[in-house]
Amino acid sequence: MRNQAADRISAMAEHSVWKLLFRFSGPAIISMMVASSYNIVDAIFVGRLGTEALAALAVVFPLMMIIHAIAAGTGVGAASLISRRLGAKDTEGANRGAGTTIGITILIGALITAIFLPNLEALLRLFGATGPVLNLADNYMSILVTFAVVAVFPMAIGNIIRAEGNPMLPAVVMVLSAVINIILDPVLIFGLGPIPAMGIAGAATATVIARAIGTIILIVYLISPRTSFRFRPIYFLPNPKILAEIYRIGIASIAQTAGHSIVMVLINRTAASFGFIPLAVLGVIFRSFTFIIMPSVTALYSNRRTSCGKVPLKYGTGMILPVCRRSDTARVRRHISGNQGNAARRGVCIQIVGYPGQP
Repeated sequence: MRNQAADRISAMAEHSVWKLLFRFSGPAIISMMVASSYNIVDAIFVGRLGTEALAALAVVFPLMMIIHAIAAGTGVGAASLISRRLGAKDTEGANRGAGTTIGITILIGALITAIFLPNLEALLRLFGATGPVLNLADNYMSILVTFAVVAVFPMAIGNIIRAEGNPMLPAVVMVLSAVINIILDPVLIFGLGPIPAMGIAGAATATVIARAIGTIILIVYLISPRTSFRFRPIYFLPNPKILAEIYRIGIASIAQTAGHSIVMVLINRTAASFGFIPLAVLGVIFRSFTFIIMPSVTALYSNRRTSCGKVPLKYGTGMILPVCRRSDTARVRRHISGNQGNAARRGVCIQIVGYPGQP
C-alpha cells in the first residue's frame, strides 16, 4: 500500500503535463457537475413546500457559501504547502501539514457551530429573512450549523488527498455524497412509511447524513495504509508557522468567495423588499448559475499552471499540485501568492461593481 502511495507522488514528477492535467481536472469537473446538480434537485423538492421555503433557501445560500469558502480556502492553502513539501522530499513536513490541516478543519467546524448557532436568527435577519421565511431558514440552517464539521471536513481534506496524488477518492466521495443527498431529500422532506415528513428540516438532515458518510470515508482512508501520510498525535495541534503558510495562500480564495457572498446578501435584501416570490426566484437563479458555471470554473483553474523546473504547478478546484526543486520554492511561492492575490482583488471588485444597488 505504501508503495502505491509513493508511486502516486513520483508520477506527478515524471508524467507529462497533459497527462496529469486530464488526470486531475477530469474527476474534479465531473464531481463538481454532480455536486452542483444537487443544488438544483434540492430546490425542486423544497419548492414543493411553498414559495416561503424556496425563499428560505435563497437566504441561507450566501451563508453556506461563506462556510464552504473557509473550508475550501483552508484546503487550497494546505494542498499548496503539502505539495511543495512532497516535491522537496520533505515527507515529515508534508505529514505535519496534513495533520495540522485536519486539526484546524475540525476546530473551524466547532467554531462555526459555537459562533453561528447562538446568533443564527440575527444573521438570517441580516441576510434578508423575515416572517415565515425566517422561521424556515432557521429550521434549515440550525441543523447544518450544528453539524458544521461534516460540511467543512470533506471540502478541506479532499484537497490534501489530491495533493498526495489521489484525485479520484475526493471526486468519488463528492459524487457519492450528492447522490445520497438526492435520494434522501424526498424521503426526509415528505416522509416515507415509518419515516415522518420533516419538511425543510428534512432537506438539511439529508445533507448532513450525506456529508457525514463522505467524512467517514475520508477518515477511513487517512488512517489506512493506502495514504502516504503518517500521523502522530502532536501533528493535529495547531502550528502557527504551518497555519501562516496555509492561509497566506488560502486567504485569497476565501476573500474572493466571501466577496461574492456579500453581494448575494445585498441582492437578496433588495429582492426581499418586494416580497417572498422575487426572493425565491432569485434563489433559483443563483443555484442554476452555480450549476452552469462551476464545471467551467473547475476546468479553468485546472488549466492554470506555472513552470517549476521541468514539472509545472497544476491548479484545480481547491487543488494545487506543485512538484519542485527546493531551490525553486521561493520563486513559486511568490508566483502563487501574486496570482491568488490578484484573483481575490478582481473577484471582490467585480462583485461590488456588479451590484446594481437599491432600485
